[in-house]
Amino acid sequence: MSSALRLPSVFGDGMVLQRDIPVPVWGWANPGTKVAVAFSGQERNAVADELGEWSIKLAPLAACKEPRELRVSGDGELVCKNVLVGEVWLCSGQSNMAAVVNECLNLQAERAGADLPTIRHFTANRLYSVLPLTDGAGPLWDVCSPDTVPWFSGVGFFFARELAARLDVPVGLLNSSYGATRIEPWITKEGFHLVPELADLARQADDLEESGARKYAEYLQRLKAWLPKVERALVDRRPLPEQPLSPGAPGYVEERQEPARLHNAMIHPLAPFAIRGALWYQGESNNPIYGLDNNGLYYHKMRALIGGWRKLWGQGDFPFYYVQLANFNRLSLDNPEGGEEWAALREAQLRALAIPNTGMAVSIDIGDADDIHPKNKQDVGHRLALWALAKDFGESVAFSGPLYQGHTVEDGRIRVAFAHASSGLMAGEKRGLEPVKEISDGKLAWFAIAGEDRNWFWADVAIDGQTLLVSSPRVRNPVAVRYAYVMNPEGLHLYNRDGLPASPFRSDAW
Repeated sequence: MSSALRLPSVFGDGMVLQRDIPVPVWGWANPGTKVAVAFSGQERNAVADELGEWSIKLAPLAACKEPRELRVSGDGELVCKNVLVGEVWLCSGQSNMAAVVNECLNLQAERAGADLPTIRHFTANRLYSVLPLTDGAGPLWDVCSPDTVPWFSGVGFFFARELAARLDVPVGLLNSSYGATRIEPWITKEGFHLVPELADLARQADDLEESGARKYAEYLQRLKAWLPKVERALVDRRPLPEQPLSPGAPGYVEERQEPARLHNAMIHPLAPFAIRGALWYQGESNNPIYGLDNNGLYYHKMRALIGGWRKLWGQGDFPFYYVQLANFNRLSLDNPEGGEEWAALREAQLRALAIPNTGMAVSIDIGDADDIHPKNKQDVGHRLALWALAKDFGESVAFSGPLYQGHTVEDGRIRVAFAHASSGLMAGEKRGLEPVKEISDGKLAWFAIAGEDRNWFWADVAIDGQTLLVSSPRVRNPVAVRYAYVMNPEGLHLYNRDGLPASPFRSDAW
């Protein structure tokens, strides 16, 4: 009998294993086979069950830059070479996460400085499936070099580069992203069931899984009927009968935007590979203009996504850091009320900070009016890294721009208070990869106020230490304030003095 010993495709030469927590290793072998896993002085043993599945857990590992081998033996032997131990992060979302370094600013300089062999990158195959898959998530791990880095996720690489430099440990990236995809196909079926507000989507996910299982059962019957025909054709030396088509596995037939489809093929096969946390850049395809999230459900979908992934991995509430959508397009420049297109979705992303152990990188100042894929991924990765450095590794760094905290009304003006403004507030300008420049005489734009009549007007803004005073001669008794609540608020932006931008916000719920 030939060896059936096999590891999931996420295990391979050049991989990075997560430090400081138990590390699952799993795979397949002939039923009843005794399997031994050896790594870094540890050996763990398992026996393949009746389905040929086996799993072990390595005890927590210390970070290690020196290449090691992971050996798996049973009815054969498998060796994963050049294995490091450090930080592992899952990178997912749509095209702005999938966008590679080759598409970013300053490519030649980035390539020249990319001789960084302790950074590794795994790219999942872009598949979708009607049912969860156990494997098929990807090809090989790439070791960072000037030749390989152009094909790394830009956001992921710039995040990893900062962590590797600040922490002096290897960093591995699991890049499982797919352009032009909505959030729904990335959510586990169980994730939908965790959120009562998504009951309709939960039922849809159940129905799709049931119909998928039924299609596979029907396919199995067709396959069984096909096999004896093949046997007869072989004996008679006749042409072989046409093989029945598989119902979408690994998933080229089913609609990839349906609930759980991408999770089934691109996330499920990665779990429970030990990770520190996840990075997420998505939302463009849930634009309310398409009628997808004008009911305000994107926040609840974020709850389902994060909760479902955390339940799947079984590592507790691991860190989940995401990117708020950048400025783009040039709509409604004369509409102080705002609220068009991505404005409401950014608001849902801001609201998602209420989910435990999450963080948000604001990118409202580094977008491109003419390109939905802004090329400055360096600042995006940097801002995500600040959250991780502060929250997960105890570094004393500012990690968030100003976040609306509340307001009061004083003599016809609204005083706005912010979290993450202890360093003070400033009007700033961001050009390319240059640091934010304070414009001392700059006039902050994109603030609007309204009275009880709900008529909105652009407002004047004065910085007063850690707060703002917002007013308009056309609104004598203001009750509500909005900032950058439009598709593309170009121009000067509000920053704290740490150089991090304020998130767009609105104080009302009109």
